[in-house]
Amino acid sequence: GVFGAQLGPNHVASFSSRGPTPDGRRKPEIVAPGKYILSAGAQPDMPGACDPENGKPPKAGKKKDGVAFMEGTSMATPVVSGTAALIRQYFEQGHYNKYYPNILGNSALQNITQPTGTLIKAIILDGGQFLDSIDGHQGKGSSR
Repeated sequence: GVFGAQLGPNHVASFSSRGPTPDGRRKPEIVAPGKYILSAGAQPDMPGACDPENGKPPKAGKKKDGVAFMEGTSMATPVVSGTAALIRQYFEQGHYNKYYPNILGNSALQNITQPTGTLIKAIILDGGQFLDSIDGHQGKGSSR
């Protein structure tokens, strides 16, 4: 299958950094998919480098016609930063006020157009899902 020996998308990758920290805090607070991510593997001298010739992506772990399955922090970080950018845009453009006009009542918070990093992180954390375990380390408990 696509996941090979990996347990699947509900498990933290075995190579992922994790806590607890020396002072007992859980880390990381946020994890994102970082294994078997189809990514651009551009070939500068090849026009249409990121379009597989037959329209089909390569097999897991392989490269083909300018696309490749990759893994690691360099794949997971864009997932989180892209999510953060969309949340920021949601507030900057006032969408929460459009869809939930009375959610904050008449408070001073009603027109948040410059969300703080703390607010964005809180929204990402609150939207998290529990994960089953760490891949290759079953029975070590749940992560969120």
